[in-house]
Amino acid sequence: MKLNNNYIEDIKKEQQFKEEQATLHKKHEEISEDKVIVEKNVAVKATLNMAQNIVKAIFAIIVVILTTVGILTLLYPETREVFFNLVNGLMDQLMQLIGLKG
Repeated sequence: MKLNNNYIEDIKKEQQFKEEQATLHKKHEEISEDKVIVEKNVAVKATLNMAQNIVKAIFAIIVVILTTVGILTLLYPETREVFFNLVNGLMDQLMQLIGLKG
């Protein structure tokens, strides 16, 4: 009996799959009948697109900030001197951290 029940369940699953494929082929007429159509979750795709747009916006903001700092250091000598002192201090600390400078 158990084998018979499994066989009936398999037949029902196959019929359900064929019905789903028929519905999907009606929805997507450009895809041929011999191909299996799998619809993926749109929410995941939308979430990934939103995350990608957020990362792009963050990088755009960083680029604008760095460009502004670069222009200001070129225009004003006082800012340039402070910036170079800051960069030299950072490089010294980095060299000490790596161990290249005692």
